[in-house]
Amino acid sequence: MKKLIKIKVATPPKLINVGLIFFLCIALAFIAGCKKDASSPDGGDGNTSITYINNSFKPVNITVNGVSKIIGAGSNAIFTGAAGSDATGTAFSSGLTSSGTQVGLQITWAIANTFPATGNVTHNLNVGPDLFFLRVTNSSALQMTKLYVNYGTAAQTLDNITIPNDGNIYDIGYYKAFTNSNARAESGGTYWYWASLSLPFTNNQTIKVAGN
Repeated sequence: MKKLIKIKVATPPKLINVGLIFFLCIALAFIAGCKKDASSPDGGDGNTSITYINNSFKPVNITVNGVSKIIGAGSNAIFTGAAGSDATGTAFSSGLTSSGTQVGLQITWAIANTFPATGNVTHNLNVGPDLFFLRVTNSSALQMTKLYVNYGTAAQTLDNITIPNDGNIYDIGYYKAFTNSNARAESGGTYWYWASLSLPFTNNQTIKVAGN
């Protein structure tokens, strides 16, 4: 009797579906790309934002919820936070000499806002009509070395600053606004006096005086 010989047939290896894997990779990449950037105004972490606009004539130092930024004149800064949460802090600005000494008065703002439910809201940093910003042009033969504002009144200020006699416009600083506001510059025994500044009493008002 002949013996039957059993022959084992090897099972072919399973083929990997390359097309399926490629499709899954594309799908995962698409999903990842659709995730919102958390730094955007309404990012995936639930944050929204507030934009503060500097309508003053000098840079503003602003701190909101412990984060500090400097906003250039006419520029803005954006802060992000959880929707519906508080945005608190302070902001200030003033005229400065080239060495960083304050000129005129310091302007301050109390920051007390709320982050919006969605998107972004804007808040303006305005200077009220009770203050004005002074600019000076000196086209005389002398440098100005002293500047009084509201001269001879209870609100008189004195800045010991040098204003060159080059005909350029110099941004000086902020001062109290009155119907009788005036300015006086001196250089030794010579002085220039502007008896009435004729202020318009509007937000963010400025006046320029010229010495010849």
